[in-house]
Amino acid sequence: MRRLCFHIDKGSFDKYVNDVVFDRLQELVQDYEKDPSYENWMRILSSTPLGLELFMHCTTNYMQLRNIYHQRKNHKLQEWHMFCAFIKELPFFQEFILGQDYDNKFKYIDKGKLYI
Repeated sequence: MRRLCFHIDKGSFDKYVNDVVFDRLQELVQDYEKDPSYENWMRILSSTPLGLELFMHCTTNYMQLRNIYHQRKNHKLQEWHMFCAFIKELPFFQEFILGQDYDNKFKYIDKGKLYI
């Protein structure tokens, strides 16, 4: 969250953030740059709208993606629909996420060995 003070521009927020809110947040950041106190920092954090778009890197596996997909595929927020669309494009989506058989390609797995 410290990056908020270093990189704040209109592109960091979604289209629903009001310009007045954005301008006020810039004023708070300028106040923090002049006086980097705890109070000024908390004003920035408390005044940051939910429309701030943060990005991160994430490492996951198919088991976690399966849970995410089934829990969020009918979610109200469009961001989750975009993420579920990304999951659908992954290789082995049908097999690992939906649990569908891949043309009975694999007969059985025994103690880590795959028999075809």
